[in-house]
Amino acid sequence: MEAEKLFLLFSLLMLHFSSCTSLDSLKTNQTIKEGDLLISKGDIFALGFFSPGSSTNRYLGIWYHKIPEQTVVWVANRNDPIIGSSGFLFINQYGNLVLYGNDDQKLLVWSTNVSVEENDTCEAQLLDSGNLILVSKRSRKTVWQSFDYPTNTGLPGMKLGLDRKLGTDRFLTSWRSADDPGIGDFSIRINPNGSPQFFLYNGTKPITRAPPWPWSSQTGIFKTVFVNDPDEIYCESTVPELAGNKRKLIGSREKTMLAILALLLFLISLSSYLRLKKRAKKGTEPQVNSNSTESECFKLSTIMAATNNFSPANELGQGGFGSVYKGLLANGQEVAVKRLSRSSRQGTEEFKNEVIVIAKLQHRNLVKLLGYCNEDGEQMLIYEYLPNKSLDSFLFHESRRLLLD
Repeated sequence: MEAEKLFLLFSLLMLHFSSCTSLDSLKTNQTIKEGDLLISKGDIFALGFFSPGSSTNRYLGIWYHKIPEQTVVWVANRNDPIIGSSGFLFINQYGNLVLYGNDDQKLLVWSTNVSVEENDTCEAQLLDSGNLILVSKRSRKTVWQSFDYPTNTGLPGMKLGLDRKLGTDRFLTSWRSADDPGIGDFSIRINPNGSPQFFLYNGTKPITRAPPWPWSSQTGIFKTVFVNDPDEIYCESTVPELAGNKRKLIGSREKTMLAILALLLFLISLSSYLRLKKRAKKGTEPQVNSNSTESECFKLSTIMAATNNFSPANELGQGGFGSVYKGLLANGQEVAVKRLSRSSRQGTEEFKNEVIVIAKLQHRNLVKLLGYCNEDGEQMLIYEYLPNKSLDSFLFHESRRLLLD
């Protein structure tokens, strides 16, 4: 009788662990329900159900397991929230990860939706990199991974860019709000034209861009790889501190966090840009450094593209020194281009000296000088465009005084 009780207890324990797991893998006979977690082997990441901010909606996501404030890095059903606590995840008979919003399996919320060989089964595993992978048991090949479908966070080891063979474009998209992880208005993706670079978009409109490739590591913490070939064009950052011995692995989680911060440094600058833009709308303008002598040298092709080849429709006005055109740079910034008359006999050095003089004269009440162009006989000054009288006054009176022979 005692043997039968022990066997029954053992069977109940086995049933419990087959349905409620805190391991790093999900097999065909297991499910993830409310309260269950997949935890990566190094105890770095966890996968389970969560509610963002003050929302009561439920989402399947991945977050840092040991950070006190829940930091979500990936969401499966970001546009399809589950109402209530009846969601569950499992691997179906076709080898796919499927997420249902109720117990009767009638409300399919999300699926990996990949083709698996007949009579093959799969197993899901959460890696210490934060990547959720689906592996074929027969071939041991990864047939799907969450790194191919990033949400709003880039992680070390994640490729951001185009895979022309698979027809996928890996890019980051903002949350709608702190309470809603649905796809927001802003995205960061690679523009493959010319020298590849990342652009920040508001919808389909480019707002600003990062420097063209390649970048140089400023911290020495991470290694960045740039690939541009017929099959792929992507950027990938990894932490070199990780395949070593145990002593090198001490503090690897902290180094991973630092690598993430370094990888997203340009995102911080983009965020600052948006804040400054918001402040400008409220009437609070940032101060301009009156001692600045730095100015950018623009290519003639850039200015021609911005002004539509100096189209008469873009002309703001003209005077004895030349004409002024309104232009739009590739990053979405509006500029005023002062094209000096070819009758001016200034040489290259004299022109550059005038640029420095203008830059030194800048203060908060004048239009900001962004740079100049001195190419193929063209001499131009490029200013920030402000659609008001101060623009006309400065361009036509201050320029006449400083730049005419």
